[in-house]
Amino acid sequence: AATRAKRAAEQARAHDRRRQRRLGKTADGQWVHVGVLKQLEGMGIDGRLAAEALRQHNNKFHPSLHACTDPDSAMVLQQSMAAAAAEAAGGVGAAAGGGGTRRRGSRARRNQRASV
Repeated sequence: AATRAKRAAEQARAHDRRRQRRLGKTADGQWVHVGVLKQLEGMGIDGRLAAEALRQHNNKFHPSLHACTDPDSAMVLQQSMAAAAAEAAGGVGAAAGGGGTRRRGSRARRNQRASV
C-alpha cells in the first residue's frame, strides 16, 4: 500500500512538472507555479486566465487574483491572450507587435499552453 501511494505521488509530481512546462514562464523567467494556479482555479477562475495573470505578475497570488477578478484587468489579460494566440497562429502578427513576422518558438506560443 505504501508503494502504491508513493507511485501515485510520483505520478502527480510528474504531471505537475509537465503542466508547468506547458504553462511557460513568468515575466522574470520563473516557471508558472502550478500550486498557485490550482488555488486560483479552485476559486472558480478560468485556468487560462489565471495562468496569464501569473505569467504577467511573476507568480504573485494577490496581484494575479486582482487581475482575474477586476473587469478592466481581466479584459487586458484576455486581449493579451488573444494577441498571443494570433501571433502563435501566424495570423495578425502586427496586432501582437510582431510586425507581420512569424516567430517560431515564441513566448506567445508558450503562453497559449495554459489550457491544460
